[in-house]
Amino acid sequence: MIFIISTHSTPRFYKNNGGLPIQIDSIIYIKEKNGFLINPALVADPMQAITELYKAEIPYYLTKIDARKKAVELKLTGFKYLKL
Repeated sequence: MIFIISTHSTPRFYKNNGGLPIQIDSIIYIKEKNGFLINPALVADPMQAITELYKAEIPYYLTKIDARKKAVELKLTGFKYLKL
């Protein structure tokens, strides 16, 4: 599953409406490893994150190509992909 995210230090997720990305506070991230900051933060529990993203109606894409097509269609700038 591929999600379109913002480039913020804590990822925010884009919906299909082209609006501003939203932050899902219930997703747990790992922001530090061995005393070093990780940017962007890593998802601690992918299955929990997928459940929360489903509840928030965040779309997912099967391939990065599909996600890129949607990002171009929405005219997004400054985005990344998150694979879960």
